[in-house]
Amino acid sequence: MSMAYLCQRRGFKVYWTSNLADHLNVNWRYKTITVYEHKIFLWNTLQYSSNSLTPPWILVEAIDTLNVLFPLGDEMTNKLLQRHSKVLSGIGYCGSPRHKCLDLAKFSIWRDSMADLVEIMNEEPSGVRQLALESDGRNMLPFLTFWVAIVVATLGVLSIPFAIVSMKYTVKQYDLALAQACSAPGAQDSLPHYCN
Repeated sequence: MSMAYLCQRRGFKVYWTSNLADHLNVNWRYKTITVYEHKIFLWNTLQYSSNSLTPPWILVEAIDTLNVLFPLGDEMTNKLLQRHSKVLSGIGYCGSPRHKCLDLAKFSIWRDSMADLVEIMNEEPSGVRQLALESDGRNMLPFLTFWVAIVVATLGVLSIPFAIVSMKYTVKQYDLALAQACSAPGAQDSLPHYCN
């Protein structure tokens, strides 16, 4: 799961905020996700948490959510951050191993928001996005169904002119066979309905 994936594959947009209270708010109507943009501030406040009004565990959880949504070294994430002219420094996982940071049960403040993001990630793509195969191949059946239907429809449309040409030649063959049958001696007597 990454914010770049949610933007590129699910059509969501990132709205940056300086208010930690708005971090990871999801607006379903406008398909936006609000993200706190000052990761380095969180880290510096954590380093001097004795002077901070914000409890350290809140700072750690906010940093962990940013680390999950903006993974270091991810090409799609780097492109997203460049487009938005944002720099989220490579601050680590606050002493926790990465697999613990990816555990949704670990989050207390942003658990519901992270669950919403997982739900968005697991949605079936809609619109034009459903025509592209996901990198993990989980939409293989709808992808193949659509493209097989397109191929069958294309072949069906292409077969119409061939059917018309075939029908014309069939009518000409019938007329030729009828003319040959009627040109035989005594055909008018033996085939009165066709040769008159």
